Amino acid sequence: MKTLEIIMWLASIGTFSAIGGLLWRYFRVDIKNVKIRQIGDYALQAVQYAEQIAGKETGASQKQVATDFIGQLLSEAKLDGLFTPKQVSAELEIALLKLKQLGGGK
Repeated sequence: MKTLEIIMWLASIGTFSAIGGLLWRYFRVDIKNVKIRQIGDYALQAVQYAEQIAGKETGASQKQVATDFIGQLLSEAKLDGLFTPKQVSAELEIALLKLKQLGGGK
């Protein structure tokens, strides 16, 4: 009986909603971080794909191939609505720099 009284008292002062709110914020931030890491992985794949497919083309042509490819990956993962075209472009630029650091890009 004592446990039930403690639970009811905590509920009456709003403890559960506060704890629930904190958990919601934590999971929301964690999910967002996972999605940001995922777009980074997709961008690296897209840049590598563009290097293979359009390696002899101009930088603009390669970027279009990479943009189309990452758009397809994001669409399949149902993440396309979470990122703006500017964010996708920035991730592609970062991925290109990473690839160059690894010695794989031009």
